[in-house]
Amino acid sequence: MKTLEQKRKLKVITFNLNTWQNRKKNLSNQKILDWVMKTLSPDIMILTEAAIPVPQSLIDAGWSVVHREGGVPGRSGWGTVIAVRSPLNIRHITAAGIRATHKLDTNFPGHLTAADITLGDEYIVTAVGLHLRCRTDKNGKFIGATEYDLYEMKPDFQHLYNSGERRLIVGGDFNYSFLSMPYALWDLNLVDPFATLYPYTFQQFGPKSQPAKLDYIIVDRHLGNKIVERKGGFKDFPTSRSVSDHAPLSVTINLDLDVLSCSCGSKLRRPADSFASQLRCPKCNEVQRLTA
Repeated sequence: MKTLEQKRKLKVITFNLNTWQNRKKNLSNQKILDWVMKTLSPDIMILTEAAIPVPQSLIDAGWSVVHREGGVPGRSGWGTVIAVRSPLNIRHITAAGIRATHKLDTNFPGHLTAADITLGDEYIVTAVGLHLRCRTDKNGKFIGATEYDLYEMKPDFQHLYNSGERRLIVGGDFNYSFLSMPYALWDLNLVDPFATLYPYTFQQFGPKSQPAKLDYIIVDRHLGNKIVERKGGFKDFPTSRSVSDHAPLSVTINLDLDVLSCSCGSKLRRPADSFASQLRCPKCNEVQRLTA
């Protein structure tokens, strides 16, 4: 089997583990992560509503994790976690900007986690895990709009984006069904690989209730052009219902996918935002397929 260094492909997922409700069902994060490993086999995980600290078995299996100490204040030990599988390395980012003077995750502590991810000495990406608050009044009626919270967090994203040559992947539970790129993320050179697929990722009261797309993976355009596989929602992961009221999203990124060579000698480059699984050579009409 090829090593990660050899295959140069990364699978990135985001998944809401629904820890606070699953604890009532005696469903541990360990069992949920067992399902994740068996079903998704990821390299990078952005986990929301995840237990903190993470299960020791995850660390023993070669994973490195970052998160805010204690998670979301007052939430009984859960928050936003970013995890990477060896040989990837991860470094928690708590401040950003040219001189790292802007403190991150201060507006809604525990809901935003940021980390630089490397492979050996090679910088791969800056991952941002995001969980926007779902607020209700005393009668259980939804109040407020998570987009306002996201807008308050915009300085965090801007300082991360402007800190050197960072490429961003933003993933998590936005608790809102955005029909287009959220305004707060407009000017960060990001694309939504699932914009045309619109996978349903949340269904709180079982298959008969109304589903929604609440979870997102949004990527830097440069990395978006290297995506060779997209899967997500209950359609692709129906058994996720057994471990959460959310379904995961998954993208596979081929780090070396810049230009494909056709047998006629032409060089083919996939247009940004297309996410096409194959390219047709305009010179000889031969089809080149992108494989995950």
